Formats: sequence, structure tokens, C-alpha cells
Amino acid sequence: MVTPSALIAGTSIAGPALAYWLERYGWRTTIVERAPALRTGGQNVDLKGAGLQVIERMGLEDQVRAAYTGELGLEFVQARGQALARFPVGDPMVERARRAAR
Repeated sequence: MVTPSALIAGTSIAGPALAYWLERYGWRTTIVERAPALRTGGQNVDLKGAGLQVIERMGLEDQVRAAYTGELGLEFVQARGQALARFPVGDPMVERARRAAR
């Protein structure tokens, strides 16, 4: 029997996650990325709903919790410091982290 294989383009969030699941089910995967180096900056990932379930199923909940940045939300502020809009965190991961810390 031939082992199925996949070439995955992109190493953002979806590429490695897809490789993880394919390999778990017997696929051989190769991931390619055209960026010349690892990006050390970026955005927080909002983990809630289905994304949180995937993290749990991958067995990564403890690692994700350890990397939690403590973000309180997003706020747009005018030059004088007055908030124009606030988007507080309502993330289930935050609530789980708070419960775990008790």
C-alpha cells in the first residue's frame, strides 16, 4: 500500500495544523514556505470556539496557556489618549486560565 502524501504551502497557522492531522492519520507531509526567515513578531491568535477545541484535541492546551500574553483586548486611541473604541477579551481561554490559576 502506498502512503499518501501532501505538499502544504505556508507555515502560518493552518499549514502546520494540517500537517499535524494528516500525519496523525498516516500521511507523509512536506511544508514549504517562501519567507526567508521565521517571523518573530505578529498578532495574538484568538482562541475560542472551534479553535480552542482543536488546541485541546492536539494536546497543546498547556503549551498555549504557558504562552498566554495576558492581552486584555484591543483599544483604538486618539493622539490625546481618548479611547475611540474598545474590544475587551471575551475569550474562553482567558476564563480557563483564570480558573486554573485559582
